[in-house]
Amino acid sequence: MKLSLVAVFGLALAPAVWAPVAHAQVDCSEIRRVMVEAETDFSRIKGNKLDDGVFESHYEIGGSHDCTIDLSLAPSYSCDFQFERPDWAYTPYNLRLGEVRRCLSSWKQADIKGEPYRDEGYRMLEGVRFEGSGEYDGKEWAVTIQQHMQSGQAHYHVSVEFTSYN
Repeated sequence: MKLSLVAVFGLALAPAVWAPVAHAQVDCSEIRRVMVEAETDFSRIKGNKLDDGVFESHYEIGGSHDCTIDLSLAPSYSCDFQFERPDWAYTPYNLRLGEVRRCLSSWKQADIKGEPYRDEGYRMLEGVRFEGSGEYDGKEWAVTIQQHMQSGQAHYHVSVEFTSYN
């Protein structure tokens, strides 16, 4: 009987073991640093060029290992977390959203609406945009979750992004 209890306990824990490990949290000091770095077009954290105006970032927030800087239009900084299943993506999305919301509680918040299903490409599932005012006028953060369909297979992206419009 002990073996059966151990087996049941092990099976109960199995989904937690197979699911992706939660990433470190987005800290308010990381958010402040990204905004400071934007003042110099991210020159101190800009890495290798990936595409026209797009660069790797040497500075990664929230435990992401996929952060980029895009200088092709308005300077932006984005960190991406990728998941194979939607149920694995929504918990980190809600955690990131809560962390950014805590840091930017005085900023205006607006929902980003989901988009209709697509057979290929990216589709916004949901998100929240944070718009700065006063000394942060022209600054914007967003936390989003997207579905990416490619060759009939889906995976999911949680993104934390900053854009400076001035």
